[in-house]
Amino acid sequence: MREAQITPAVKKYIEVQYDEETQDYLRRYCIDNGFDLSIRFNGRPQPIMAFDFHSTVWFTSNEAVISNGTTAVTVDDITPKGFALFGDQQNILVLEIDSEQIRSIRSTIGEQYGLEDEWPDFRPHITLSYLYTDNDLPQVDLPDGDMIIVDKLHIKNQKK
Repeated sequence: MREAQITPAVKKYIEVQYDEETQDYLRRYCIDNGFDLSIRFNGRPQPIMAFDFHSTVWFTSNEAVISNGTTAVTVDDITPKGFALFGDQQNILVLEIDSEQIRSIRSTIGEQYGLEDEWPDFRPHITLSYLYTDNDLPQVDLPDGDMIIVDKLHIKNQKK
């Protein structure tokens, strides 16, 4: 059978996942700076240790035939740029980052599968809190980019 016959066209969510050492480093960084890790992206409570540091590469607005799965990758050129607030209520604290390797992953997959994104203005970032209640951006040192390493690429169907 051909892949198109066994893999339906659906909207995709594609992310890079940070390795365990990075997860620990960013969790400690957030706790030390008072960033709330107790809320998931969907607004539900979670244990602080369950907070998942990742970067979205694609959240497609079109359907594509791409097999779901996890692939080992290494991204080790991440440069923190600054903080920003995302979301309708501007209460999602993110660390904006630059990474040619992440941009390359995005463009390669996008071109290969003809992807279109819900957010065409790609702003690579790592979410640090889904419940940031301060009106001002944090006035703290940025995390050390040398400590931020990706080790996985996940391709999933978007949740409905």
